[in-house]
Amino acid sequence: MLYMAHCEANHPDYGDWLNRWRGINGFFFLPSFLIAVVGVGLRSTLVISSAFALFMILYTVWSVHSGRVVGQFRELWQEQHGAPIETDE
Repeated sequence: MLYMAHCEANHPDYGDWLNRWRGINGFFFLPSFLIAVVGVGLRSTLVISSAFALFMILYTVWSVHSGRVVGQFRELWQEQHGAPIETDE
């Protein structure tokens, strides 16, 4: 939660988006989980496969979308503050 506190305090737009997106994740992934549970109860490989396919589709959409948004926030941050400082580790 330290990360979220940092985001909300220092990057409010990103923090708001991240909070909304974390809440939406359950809404997207819950149907595939429920379908999988039903498939296991019915012992139907078709239903389980459908749940897995739905999960993969939703995960792909989620990954592409969040990658784009995070990229936009990084570009905006770099425009405002300059490139991040390199450290020797």
